[in-house]
Amino acid sequence: MRNALSLIAAILLTPAMLLAQDAPDAESPASVESVWAAQLGDDTASIALGLAVDNEGAIYISGWTEGPIAPDQTHAGKADAFLAKVSSDGETVWIKQFGTPTIDLAMRVWVQGDTLYAAGTSGDALFGAHVAHHATCSCEVANLWLAAFDLDGTALWSTQFGVASHLSVEGLVVDDDDNAYMIGVVWESMPGSEHKGAKDMFVI
Repeated sequence: MRNALSLIAAILLTPAMLLAQDAPDAESPASVESVWAAQLGDDTASIALGLAVDNEGAIYISGWTEGPIAPDQTHAGKADAFLAKVSSDGETVWIKQFGTPTIDLAMRVWVQGDTLYAAGTSGDALFGAHVAHHATCSCEVANLWLAAFDLDGTALWSTQFGVASHLSVEGLVVDDDDNAYMIGVVWESMPGSEHKGAKDMFVI
């Protein structure tokens, strides 16, 4: 029995539903039509955290798993990050799982042109990247990472740094000049900034 599942569902929004969203007093439609649903995972916990769609309607998911999320994937540590591509009709195109012996999370994704960007946290040097500000705390998600992939899932580049604290990535956007921006929560000072309270918002 699965402890948790990654669930992806496409929902058809009819014109009447879209009109109702714009007009609060409009009568709500009686039902929502589900076009398809797909599940990814193994017999351990697999959690989806991020979602993006490209110009062809393909869906990209980020998250973490406690086991090999697919038969051709290998589990590296306590929790591994994963990325997956699902076609517009619900078929799994590819799944990529990666991690270290610690906790690794792929928390957000963004598609810009023919590039998939992913951001998350790690307790070690994910992708073999150098950790410029190595974390010294006992928490296992104290390194922030950003990576780019092509739409076939091949890694293009990655960057990573750490702080002496727990942190999480809550948002990722990329502009037309391929500048990436992240927001999140941190429990200590980020490099180049001052800690304000128990939990701080950060923008980077």
